Amino acid sequence: MQPMEDKEFIAQMAQFTSVEQLMNISTQLTAMNQSLGSVSGLIGKDITWTDAATKLPKTGNVESIVVSNGIQYAVVGKDRIALTDITQIQNAAATPEGGSGTDSNTPENSGGSGATI
Repeated sequence: MQPMEDKEFIAQMAQFTSVEQLMNISTQLTAMNQSLGSVSGLIGKDITWTDAATKLPKTGNVESIVVSNGIQYAVVGKDRIALTDITQIQNAAATPEGGSGTDSNTPENSGGSGATI
């Protein structure tokens, strides 16, 4: 009936700490995946935000979502807009009635591949 030796006790504590940290990482990854899944619905939507430099509202179409340092950003052209800075979200503007039905900026008309991500 010997009590556990110090070395064994310390090794066991280190293992418990490692398991706890892995569980925390797993929880954080799950939360991030769920969060990305919900904000991915912004892709293809028109958003409005206040430009930091000019203090004027800007509007653009969300091309992708980026996570940097735990903050989610909507990518519009060369701009990265923090999701907390978005003031309006709406469906992308439809082709106006009576229009030609084509947009010179679409991949089909600009020589692009036509593939969307």
